[in-house]
Amino acid sequence: MADKNPPPKPRRSAAWFGRDDRDGFIYRSWVKNRGVPNDQFDGRPVIGICNTYSELTPCNSHFRTLAEQVKIGVWEAGGFPLEFPVMSLGETLMRPTAMLYRNLASMDVEESIRDNPLDGVVLLMGCDKTTPALLMGAASVDLPAATYRVEWGGQFENMQRAQKRLTIVVPLALLLIVALLYVTYRNVADTLLLFVSVPFACVGGIWALAFREMPLSISAAVGFITLSGVSVLNGMVLASALRERLARGTSRDVAIEETASASLRTIIMTALVASLGFIPMAISEGTGAEVQRPLATVVIGGVITSTLFTLFVLPALYRLVLRVSPAVRPGND
Repeated sequence: MADKNPPPKPRRSAAWFGRDDRDGFIYRSWVKNRGVPNDQFDGRPVIGICNTYSELTPCNSHFRTLAEQVKIGVWEAGGFPLEFPVMSLGETLMRPTAMLYRNLASMDVEESIRDNPLDGVVLLMGCDKTTPALLMGAASVDLPAATYRVEWGGQFENMQRAQKRLTIVVPLALLLIVALLYVTYRNVADTLLLFVSVPFACVGGIWALAFREMPLSISAAVGFITLSGVSVLNGMVLASALRERLARGTSRDVAIEETASASLRTIIMTALVASLGFIPMAISEGTGAEVQRPLATVVIGGVITSTLFTLFVLPALYRLVLRVSPAVRPGND
């Protein structure tokens, strides 16, 4: 009758460290000269820590510290950790692309595991090219393997949460602006013409960020949401005045000309109030300035372009959209 509990197979590392001959003595000595105590060679599993640390690979630049923590975990679990480096692929700096070296990195991992006295391996990986390379290499050797990826917390985690919220908040804010415009004017043409000021304002915000060499951060995205509402206000001033003149029977061209002239000061004052109020935030240097500056920069730049849109582009668009009516000057019978 076959034995249901066959004896366990000898570990791979025993072919190096478990030998009682001269070669076994030499293998153990090469490791002991780094200060490894003799009790580490009592038959415990040797676990390799495959480290892709590199200062040239931003995704993996923190693995030097992580590898030390993994070693502690292996020791506490009764293993013998041995760290070894492999090729690190960083898409940010490698030319022409890290994809060319993925298979080469996989071969590096495979041969490093296969040719060394390892019973298992821990793979430290982070980038989208390093991860498949390490997995392919470890799978080819068919050894027990564990993979470690790092999930960032703190400010980075908060930024990721904010980005997910913005994917909901931004479309919702834009839809709300369109809905309020339609409720105000009950006219699709007015709603769409006024909403066109939003992309014009966003162009100004992007130019302002580029001019000040600022990244598109979460606070800048909030500034674009604020700008979407502010940019519509000037257009509403012009549209309301124009509709009043058209309701009195003034012809299209005359009404547009008179409205643009009469609304000039109002539009400029509205833009100045919106932009000047953000200047202290745009030039601030104190606590919280990294949040205030992008937001204020976006609003100021966007107000400039949206004002230009209201003064020059919006009247021209109304002239294209509105039908021609008989010319009636105010006061004529």
